Amino acid sequence: MVLSELFPEVLWMAYVTIEHLDVKLLAPLQGCIVTFYPCTDPSGSTYLFFDELAAYVRQRYDIHITVATILEDYATDDQKSRCIDLLDFLLESI
Repeated sequence: MVLSELFPEVLWMAYVTIEHLDVKLLAPLQGCIVTFYPCTDPSGSTYLFFDELAAYVRQRYDIHITVATILEDYATDDQKSRCIDLLDFLLESI
C-alpha cells in the first residue's frame, strides 16, 4: 500500500512467500510490462529465483518481464543480511 501511495502510476502486487508464487497467477498480465523487485538476501538466491522465474514466464506468456537489480546493486551487506524489500530500502534511504 505504501508504494502505491508513493508511485500511484504503478500497479503494485505483493507476494507472501516465494512458495506461494505460482506462474499461473501471472497469466492475467498477458500483454503487460512487469518488473519484479525481489527482496535481498546475503547469497542473492532470491534475485536468482526471480531471474529464472522471469525467463520461464517470458517463454509461457506474452508478458514483458524484467527483474530490477536496484537492491542487489545498492543494498548494503547489512541490509542484505536483514532481507529487506524495496519499501525498506526506500525508507532507509530517505
